[in-house]
Amino acid sequence: MSVNTGEDKTERSAPLRIQFDQGRYAFSRGLLSNYYDPDSTAGKEWQRGFDRGYFENIYSIKTTGKHLGRTATVRSSVG
Repeated sequence: MSVNTGEDKTERSAPLRIQFDQGRYAFSRGLLSNYYDPDSTAGKEWQRGFDRGYFENIYSIKTTGKHLGRTATVRSSVG
């Protein structure tokens, strides 16, 4: 029976759910910058959350005709 001394753990990070939720929130607010390294696990999870927010928005538009994020003001010029 071996004893784990914890010496093999080189890096501790927050649960990846946090980065995923940050990515979804960023999409809903129009924040386009991923502040994590895109090649890191955290960066990939952020991107996955951002992408999920995008596809949820597309689905919402197709089914209800309304988007999930901020309301956009559309002005048309007549004349």
